[in-house]
Amino acid sequence: MTATEKETHELKILMENETNRAVGLVLDGHESLRQMIEGRLVTKDEREQDRIRICTLEGVTKLHTTQIAELKKKIV
Repeated sequence: MTATEKETHELKILMENETNRAVGLVLDGHESLRQMIEGRLVTKDEREQDRIRICTLEGVTKLHTTQIAELKKKIV
């Protein structure tokens, strides 16, 4: 092997190692993002449960508002 061929071969090995390292870093970042996104996604059942809870809270709030208004009338 000539000196130029040896240098070319070493350069190819260095480039391959750096490329593999960079690809590994990208994949690690991608996996982290995927886990974050999955953690924030809400299922259809969870959305439905949230809607039920919100409707219940709205109903209780209206009831309490009415009761408070009635109590204020009695006091005044």
